[in-house]
Amino acid sequence: MIKDALIHIKENGMKYYVCNRVLPFFYESFLGRINAIRINQPAKKLRCKGLFKLVVGKDSEILMGNECSFGKNVKIEAYSCRKGMRNSSILFSDKFAAGDSSTIRCLNGNIIVGNYVCLNDFSTLYSNMGKILIGNNVLIAEDVYITTSNHRFDSKSLPINKQGLNSKDVFIGDDVWIGTKAVILPGVKIGRGAVVGAGAVVTKDIPPYCVVGGVPAKIIKKRR
Repeated sequence: MIKDALIHIKENGMKYYVCNRVLPFFYESFLGRINAIRINQPAKKLRCKGLFKLVVGKDSEILMGNECSFGKNVKIEAYSCRKGMRNSSILFSDKFAAGDSSTIRCLNGNIIVGNYVCLNDFSTLYSNMGKILIGNNVLIAEDVYITTSNHRFDSKSLPINKQGLNSKDVFIGDDVWIGTKAVILPGVKIGRGAVVGAGAVVTKDIPPYCVVGGVPAKIIKKRR
């Protein structure tokens, strides 16, 4: 742990480790079991517009780089939802920005975000037993949904909610722009410099410097 950046709090028998740089902004909005919130040294200029909520399970972690900023009502969760499963971790690199009411949720997985990444209002990164890897200089517009998991539905004799999940990693390269209300499904790799049009549902890999749109998303043209 970062020795000089944490305050140790005991409340209702639970142990909380809270970074003192952001304590005034989210302490009133604690949820669940919180273990450790870390800020990489020397983290600088962390900005928050208002309260935001964090849930960090035992042995999971959230790491933040320099000059990260968070809007109002942001939710960040990293924990293991099943015994014996791998721990979760989220890494925000330098100058990450999360817009109002955005959600970053990591269950038994990993989310790694590069430098100069903007996640706009109401957008979601959801890693469930998988990894979301986002490169540098990535723009994610409003109401975008990026996930590593989908429900299985192969059997007709079992309800869908009893069939479990399929999980696959998602990779988003450098200099990618994802338009508003786009959906990025499990297993997708988006190449460097690609553009995803508004409302697109991406089910397959996108080559570098291609512009895609539609449901399912198809290549419209290539950037010159």
